[in-house]
Amino acid sequence: MAAAVGINPVMGDEIRTLVQTKRIRVTEFFQDYDKLRSGYVTAAQFFRCLWQTLNMKLSPEDEQAMINRYDVKRDGNINYRQFCEDINLSFNPNDVRTDPRQQTI
Repeated sequence: MAAAVGINPVMGDEIRTLVQTKRIRVTEFFQDYDKLRSGYVTAAQFFRCLWQTLNMKLSPEDEQAMINRYDVKRDGNINYRQFCEDINLSFNPNDVRTDPRQQTI
C-alpha cells in the first residue's frame, strides 16, 4: 500500500508566496478550463495554468508529486479546488483589503 504523498513544503511555500505577493486568485484561472465547475481539470491544463499564471515550470518529480496529491480519483484529472485551498491556507481571499502578510497562521 502506498503512503500518502504531499507536495514538497518548499514548493508549496514558493507557490503560496507567489500567489500572495502578486495577489493572484488562482481559482479564477483554473475555472477558465473548468466550464462545468466540477472542481477538476486535466493534468496538462493544471500545469499550463501554473505556468501561465505564476510563470512556474515544475520539474517532472514535482509534477508527479502534485499529481499524486491532487489526482484524488486517479483518473488523470486534478482537483484544483483542493490545491487552491492548500495554497490559500494563510490567505483569506474574501478579505482582500488586509495585507496578506498579516494573515499568516
